[in-house]
Amino acid sequence: MKSLKILIRVDGGHKIGMGHVYRSTNIAEGFRKNKHRVIFLTQSPIVKKMVPKYYKCILLTKNSVKSENKIIRKLQPDVLLIDKLRERTRLLKILLKACKKTIAIDYTGDNKNMITYGINIHFPQSGILNEKSVSGLQYAVLNRNFKKTKPIIVKKAADSILVIQGGSDT
Repeated sequence: MKSLKILIRVDGGHKIGMGHVYRSTNIAEGFRKNKHRVIFLTQSPIVKKMVPKYYKCILLTKNSVKSENKIIRKLQPDVLLIDKLRERTRLLKILLKACKKTIAIDYTGDNKNMITYGINIHFPQSGILNEKSVSGLQYAVLNRNFKKTKPIIVKKAADSILVIQGGSDT
C-alpha cells in the first residue's frame, strides 16, 4: 500500500477544550503505525506544544488567507482530516481545493455540506448527514491505554459518583 500524506486540521485550548486534540493525536498514531506521514495544521499555540515532536505541526497565523493558501498548496496532502466543530468557509475552500479526500469528525458548521465524508460521534443528528457519513458511539476513538486496564466490576449501588466534562471546556 502506498504511504499517504495526511493533513489533520485541529484546534484546542481553554475556550474549546482539548478533546479534538487528544482524539487527533490518537488517530495520528494509527496512521503512523501504518507508515503514513501525518502533518498537523492548527491555529492554537497549545496544540503545537502538545503534538508529539515526531510529527510536523504548522501553526497558522489567524486571518492570513494568502499564507494559509501557500502553506496548504505546498503540502499537497492525499487526505485531509478535520477534527473540529466548524471551520471558516474561506479556509475550508482552500483545504478542499488542495485535497479532494476530506473527512470531518463531529463537524457541525454551517458549511458542512461542502465536506463529503463525516464521522458523527457526539452529534449524530446535526453533523454531516449524507450517504458517505457514519454516526454513533461505535466510531469513538479511544487511546490504546484504555485496553490495558483491567475490567471494572460495577456494583449494584454506588458509594459515590464523580461527573466530569472535558479537559478544559469553559
